[in-house]
Amino acid sequence: MNSILKPGARVTMDPIGLLYAGTSNKDFPNNYTISVYLHEEIEPEILQLAVNDIFKRIPIVNGKLVETETCFYHEVLEETPLIQKDKGLYPYEQYYLEASRHSVRVVYGDMHFKVEAMHFITDGRSTTEIAKGILIRYYELMGIKVEKGYGVDVRDRPFAEESINAFEKFSTLSEMNEIAESCEEETVVAYRHEGSKLAVPHVTTLHFDLTPLKTAAKSYGVTLNTYIQAQLMDIVAQERDARKSNKQISFGFAGDCRPYFGVKTFRNFATGGGYYLGETLPFEGIVEMVNKQTKELNKEYFQKSINQMQSMQIKCSGLPIAKQKEILHEFHEFQFKSTTSILSNIGLVELPPSITGKVKNMEFSISQDGNPYTYSIITVNKTLTMTITSSCEGFEIETEIKKRFEEAMVKSAIKTGTVRQEPVGLMAKAQ
Repeated sequence: MNSILKPGARVTMDPIGLLYAGTSNKDFPNNYTISVYLHEEIEPEILQLAVNDIFKRIPIVNGKLVETETCFYHEVLEETPLIQKDKGLYPYEQYYLEASRHSVRVVYGDMHFKVEAMHFITDGRSTTEIAKGILIRYYELMGIKVEKGYGVDVRDRPFAEESINAFEKFSTLSEMNEIAESCEEETVVAYRHEGSKLAVPHVTTLHFDLTPLKTAAKSYGVTLNTYIQAQLMDIVAQERDARKSNKQISFGFAGDCRPYFGVKTFRNFATGGGYYLGETLPFEGIVEMVNKQTKELNKEYFQKSINQMQSMQIKCSGLPIAKQKEILHEFHEFQFKSTTSILSNIGLVELPPSITGKVKNMEFSISQDGNPYTYSIITVNKTLTMTITSSCEGFEIETEIKKRFEEAMVKSAIKTGTVRQEPVGLMAKAQ
């Protein structure tokens, strides 16, 4: 095992981890949650054993954030997190402040478990891999022979690439003038829904059949992610027009850099990007615009974003922690003002055939990061699940999304001759 992975090791922050270490607070804990719902009751003792095995296998995520007067760092821990009963919406902040301070923890209910991870150390894609690894190991310990190649194998030894700071490794910045240039961007104030702030964020989860939605996207000649992005932008554009605003609509997203750079780190390696809409277009025009912008998301695009994040970290290097927080808050405020909403799509999660039938569905959610609405999507077993988190009143976007998706699914079913009597969209769950 590489020495950096031993308990007690101090791991320097990557730029994403640094940003959220310096800006997280009680209202915006900046954490990801992957929930796994089963068709059978959870065995807590077996789940704890599975958690122990996975966190020992991926020691880089078995740690806690430490803040000193001069820096933040992540300390690898000896003890794995103890699983806890699920107590409802956003209990993690209290847990993190008062308990073991693990940056990743696991909670469970009668027939589900959740992996909740702070953005200090990992991102949504890796959190999904951790959850899938726990699920696979859980059923292995239950005596099921699970096919290989679908996730983390506890029989493998940890290797150095899993813990690298990929931003530092792949940054192409070499001169200070390049660093300064990458930080100089004009702030465009985006359109944002403004309403009375809710005391507790409202979370709605919608489940949809995957196949007819893919058919609807195919009818426009685009991917499902492009189709969903276009639908959300069209809904927001209509609200913007009703409020007589001419501000640009900007949907942020987290782009996974791993496929472009061929790395398998479990640390943060997703960078921010955006889809932009100025003047309102017909829906077909929005689809075309989003599709065009999607085609521009290449390695060069993400390289620029990597450089920007790395330059922010270099700017903070060597400064007192109070000054670092000031810089990080300024950077975060820049992102806040220039973003309407955030859509994060994990995509399709492939499970081993031997346990696919045991999983009812999975859900993916992200804590509010100062945005009135955030949307997170995950797909498993031909069910697409969208979780919508809202922090203000006055715009029932959940109802419009459900209506549009169900209409699209009905049209797709009619075209393919598979009309069904039952509702095509499953019941929404609100918290």
